[in-house]
Amino acid sequence: MEKQYRLKQSNEIATVVRKRQRVYSNYFTCYYQRNQKIQIAFSVSKKYGNAVERNKIKRIMREICRPYLNNMPCVKMVIVVKKEAQNQKFEQLKQDLERMIKIIYHKEKNEKSKKH
Repeated sequence: MEKQYRLKQSNEIATVVRKRQRVYSNYFTCYYQRNQKIQIAFSVSKKYGNAVERNKIKRIMREICRPYLNNMPCVKMVIVVKKEAQNQKFEQLKQDLERMIKIIYHKEKNEKSKKH
């Protein structure tokens, strides 16, 4: 994923989480906030495993998100990976994250239509 799409500032991540707009799934919790451009951060707890395992799941998540960057609504997103995702296959994680992205897309689309 290109650097322009990464959300790195801890204060921005905290703001998104504090807003409490979120979507749950079996393997992820996704916090989001409307923005001018798409920015994504991934969070993996130390309970998930050692640094190698945490970095691997973040690489997998970036790969899953890459094709959706052009179709996503303009939001800041913090995707928290749950421990249950550890033993899942790539396809299962992909389906779960795709479903969450679609839910956020429809929620944001509905919010925009209400304001206009």
